[in-house]
Amino acid sequence: MKPKNIRQQRLESNRFTYTQIGLITALTLVLLAFEWESPVKPIVITDTRVPISIDEITVINTGVKPPAPPLPPPPPITVFISTDDPTAPSPDVLFDAGINPTDKIDFVTPVPPPPPDPGPDESEPFVIVEAMPEFPGGEQARVEYLANHVKYPQMARESHIEGPVYIEFVVEKDGSISNTKLLRGIGGGCDEEALRVVRNMPKWKPGHQLNKPVKVRLTMTIKFILK
Repeated sequence: MKPKNIRQQRLESNRFTYTQIGLITALTLVLLAFEWESPVKPIVITDTRVPISIDEITVINTGVKPPAPPLPPPPPITVFISTDDPTAPSPDVLFDAGINPTDKIDFVTPVPPPPPDPGPDESEPFVIVEAMPEFPGGEQARVEYLANHVKYPQMARESHIEGPVYIEFVVEKDGSISNTKLLRGIGGGCDEEALRVVRNMPKWKPGHQLNKPVKVRLTMTIKFILK
């Protein structure tokens, strides 16, 4: 039993040395494997393309000229027929190939020009025109006319009635006032007073459409305010 123990002791003592030798041997084999180069065989590329041959075409001059292009057709011939003297013998007339001399010639009647524009309808008054009617003296003169001629009715004053009254009227071609109508009133005599003042207004400067005087419908507001 003693020799066996000595051998085991030797193995135990040399274990580290054997382990290092094994590691070194394994590393050496790995490095050799990476450094090993296999012989490279050269790759030979063979050109397998088929050469393309171009045949040369020889132009042979036979001395014959190519045919000339066809001539354009002749222009049509205009026929002039004189209608001054129907009994006179007609001269020799050349007709186009596409016209039969025995065919009847139909003359196209010219289309009459359209009738002239009658212009704006003057039977109904306009609402908006190029040049609107104007009170003589301008807007300030109209305000002064209303302030000087409108009388506050006594009934409306006693009943404390106030507000706007809307009057519609037409300014004729000569500037006179016509077709006076109440659109909305407030009562108490104010409506009648507003109609009276509008009907008695002086002639206005008439409105114009296409540089012509026309009738224009207007609306005027007259306010009755107690102070």
